[in-house]
Amino acid sequence: IADQLRSFSGISMDVRRHKTQLQEAAAAVMPLLYHWGMPGNIHPQGSVFIPLHMPTFMREKDFVEIYLPSYKTMLQQFAAVGARPNMFCEHDWSRYLDILLSEIPAGCQLAFEYGDPQTIKDKLGKKFLLTGLFPSASLKTDTPAQIVDRAKAFLDIMLPGGGYLFGFDKNPLTLKEVNLETLAALTEYIRDHAAYENPG
Repeated sequence: IADQLRSFSGISMDVRRHKTQLQEAAAAVMPLLYHWGMPGNIHPQGSVFIPLHMPTFMREKDFVEIYLPSYKTMLQQFAAVGARPNMFCEHDWSRYLDILLSEIPAGCQLAFEYGDPQTIKDKLGKKFLLTGLFPSASLKTDTPAQIVDRAKAFLDIMLPGGGYLFGFDKNPLTLKEVNLETLAALTEYIRDHAAYENPG
């Protein structure tokens, strides 16, 4: 509704002035979004990519009352048919971790851009498949030795107990954003040290 119909400023006004109508509109468009997101062939290793940028601009109370009900219903419907939601939690979702834990169906994939890796792993690691958080800026600033040290410390947090797929906080888009030697060193380290013996 925000992206296609109302704009950021319009939806911000609606949250304050037209909460009931906005809840009704979200419920009305949810079946369409569910239909659009449904994969042609559902596979255990596949997922439904869902970028989430609006919640971090909302108050928690508004998120729970307006955003979450229809969104949670959609996630439950994907889960019911075996389609794994892949939620890209854009910006900093630290204040929503407890809500995610209590409200979102188990087995969803959560990709985080910002936040404390240890806190996210401790709170959500037993219920969800986690990814993201590794700083892509380090591909430009770190030497190969530094990035290997950074990756080791990071994976020591995220890998124990399973449920983490290595991923960046945001994907580098051009070669100018990386030092190729640093990227090669990281890739080799991930290949050799971030694989599970039993991938499930």
